[in-house]
Amino acid sequence: MKGKASGAFRDIAIAAAAGLAASAAIGVVAALIGIFAGMKGSLEIARSILFVLGALGMFILAGAILARGKKPKFGDVKDEKKWRERFRVLRLPEVVGIVGVFMIAGGCIVDVISRAIPV
Repeated sequence: MKGKASGAFRDIAIAAAAGLAASAAIGVVAALIGIFAGMKGSLEIARSILFVLGALGMFILAGAILARGKKPKFGDVKDEKKWRERFRVLRLPEVVGIVGVFMIAGGCIVDVISRAIPV
């Protein structure tokens, strides 16, 4: 049991790092857009993109939970061996859900930064 719990924690950490990296990448792209569109506008765009992508991840997770145990195996990975090298316990929908949560958190951080900048 200890191995499965530590494997799940490791998988969650990897998925969280992926979510933070995706949020940072979107933030960098928004900063580049900010050079031309103004910093406040670029932060609003970044916040919107992060919220939409995070919400899509939540919808994928919800669909996977609803479809669990049904005939079409939602969330199967074509190369299961490579997937298990990266993630030992979690399946694809759980990883997408965790990434979505961290993208929403990144959107919240961008929102706080955007509100701190004076108009």
